[in-house]
Amino acid sequence: MANRYYKKIYCTTDSKWEYEWEGTSTPLTVCPVDGGHSVVSGSGALVDVQDENFAKNNITTSNPSVNDDVDADYSMTSRWFNSSTNKEFVCLDNATGTAVWIETTKSGGSGGMNSNFSWANASEFYLKESNSDYAINAKIPGKASVSTPSKIKALVYVDSTEGGIKIYDVTNANTIAEKTGIVGGWQIVDLGTISNWPSSDADFEIQLKCESEIRVSAIWIEE
Repeated sequence: MANRYYKKIYCTTDSKWEYEWEGTSTPLTVCPVDGGHSVVSGSGALVDVQDENFAKNNITTSNPSVNDDVDADYSMTSRWFNSSTNKEFVCLDNATGTAVWIETTKSGGSGGMNSNFSWANASEFYLKESNSDYAINAKIPGKASVSTPSKIKALVYVDSTEGGIKIYDVTNANTIAEKTGIVGGWQIVDLGTISNWPSSDADFEIQLKCESEIRVSAIWIEE
C-alpha cells in the first residue's frame, strides 16, 4: 500500500515552517512555497504519513456530477481536476446520487471559491501539533473583487479535541472571521461574523490552532 508523506522545512525568508504533502519520504531541501526562498539546511523533517487513498481523487477531461458519490468511492475532501479546462473541484458531500462538488478555481459567484480566497502551492492546510495560540498556516493573496460576503465557510477535520480557524488581513492588521471550538471529524463550518472586509487588495493568512490535529481542505465565500 502506497503512502503520502507530510513534510516540513524551516523557511528563513518567511521566518516559519512550510509544509507539503509528497509521495516520497525524502526530506525537503527547498521551500515548497517558493524554491527561491532561503531555508535552514537540514531542517527538513517528516510530520505525518498516511495511506494515499485517504481520499479518492480524479484527473479527467470532464466535471464531477451528483453521481460521483460514496458509491463511486469518493469522500468529503476528494479532489477532481478537469485537465481540459484546468478547473479543480472539491467534494463537500458524497451522499449517494446527490454529491456536492464546488469549483476551487472559480473567480467569483455564490457558493464557489472567489479570488479573495484562492491559493497556490497547497491543496490542504494542516496542523498536527499542540498550539494554544494561532499558527500562521498559509498566506493567500486577496483581491477586492467583491463586496463583503455573507458567509465564509470551510471544509474542516478536527479530531476529538478542539480546533480553531482565523482569516486574518495582514495588510490592514484585522481579523476578518474566526471560528473556535470545532470538534468531531469532517464537517462544513461557518466562520461566523465577517468584519473589517478590505476595500482594496490585501494579503490574508489562514491561521490554525488545535489541541492535537486540524485539517482544512477547502475555504470558500458565499456572497
